Amino acid sequence: MIIDRKDIIEAWKFLRRNDTTIPNETLDFIKEQSLKAFDNIKKGHKMENGLDREAEQYYIQDVSRGYVGNSVLWWKHDDCGYVCDIRLARVWNKEDAEEQCKASDELRMWNKKYIDVRVQHHIDMQTIDARDIHSGAKQYSYPNTNPTIKKR
Repeated sequence: MIIDRKDIIEAWKFLRRNDTTIPNETLDFIKEQSLKAFDNIKKGHKMENGLDREAEQYYIQDVSRGYVGNSVLWWKHDDCGYVCDIRLARVWNKEDAEEQCKASDELRMWNKKYIDVRVQHHIDMQTIDARDIHSGAKQYSYPNTNPTIKKR
């Protein structure tokens, strides 16, 4: 089945008329995002996690929080704080990153490609236990890489 913009708008109209359980603001948001994604697909853009993979992507650093050791603090993916581990950082599109950074001189946006080539890995002390020093029995994985994460 091939859909077009008209189909998306017709579905939105149907839901607005017939489904009183979904707030109109939510339906409007869904329609706008669907149309935006549809337009990007028509242009041949590949989408990943709701972002156009070919468009510029950004991380946001909070300069006011300084550093942990020599690690930068990044805006966390779930908008609940800041993280040093770039794998847990939120990825922004350019427009949203610019808008967010306008709110404070202490927020700095960094191009994702620029940062990703500079990633260095280290051992998080929360994931090692001296009692396991001679054992390989306990396994550990980072969040977003394996769903079995368990920090101590």
